[in-house]
Amino acid sequence: MIFILQQWRMVGELLIVQIPLDHWLRATEARAGEGLKCPVLLPTLGIVWRGSMIGNPLRCTIDNRVTRVAWLNRSTILYAGNDKWCLDPRVVLLSNTQTQYSIEIQNVDVYDEGPYTCSVQTDNHPKTSRVHLIVQVSPKIVEISSDISINEGNNISLTCIATGRPEPTVTWRHISPKAVGFVSEDEYLEIQGITREQSGDYECSASNDVAAPVVRRVKVTVNYPPYISEAKGTGVPVGQKGTLQCEASAVPSAEFQWYKDDKRLVEGKKGSKWKTDLFSQNSSSSMSLSTTMGTTPVWPPISWATPMPASHYLN
Repeated sequence: MIFILQQWRMVGELLIVQIPLDHWLRATEARAGEGLKCPVLLPTLGIVWRGSMIGNPLRCTIDNRVTRVAWLNRSTILYAGNDKWCLDPRVVLLSNTQTQYSIEIQNVDVYDEGPYTCSVQTDNHPKTSRVHLIVQVSPKIVEISSDISINEGNNISLTCIATGRPEPTVTWRHISPKAVGFVSEDEYLEIQGITREQSGDYECSASNDVAAPVVRRVKVTVNYPPYISEAKGTGVPVGQKGTLQCEASAVPSAEFQWYKDDKRLVEGKKGSKWKTDLFSQNSSSSMSLSTTMGTTPVWPPISWATPMPASHYLN
């Protein structure tokens, strides 16, 4: 008997089918006057894809002295002679001649893993040979955290669960706004006291050397209160238009509110710039910033006030 696996065309999801060398036997025997050969097993390695078939069949090499032959998977008879005993339509008899007895397994999957036995019966010498089939499956991410929005300083936990044979190695990487390398080699990524610099895309990768790694991404948004990076006014003559400008950073985007003499400006006077006619040398202005989620402020507003210098005005 010869069990041979060779490379098949690539269709579907990659599977590796490996026959370990320690499960292979090689033996020959001659019976006086009859020349009966014992089954022969040769070591080999093959690759098949889910949805395709083993490249070459399970093949038993026999001679005309054999009276009965059968293929078994564990204790289940697959074929006995020309008779099919199993109900699996993927198992097909290819050849039953005086020199060869072969079956083929189509659409190979993980549940096909296990021992396969060719049983040969002669008048006086029953013989069996066995090979063990090991199926390796490419990695697949079956569960991953959803995109998340969190306030700065809080803790987060990201999860990435993958399956495969052998068990995949899972790694997390912070890839944007700039790649900073691996941050975790585990299914779970824990970040304590997250900062705004740690926002962005996180990539989960699962690999087991059977096929190319699979990757998925999670977007982490870090909310933080308004920070005024620049606030300035311009000096103009009395009666002319003056501009006050404020630049601020916040997530979510800040809402700008302008005040004059402790009174909020009329509706519509919103934005980072405010233009108004200046009628007094003692005018002053302020603005209030806040970020909201829905209608509830996330943080209390912060204020900035800048009095107009008298030297900037003309009499």
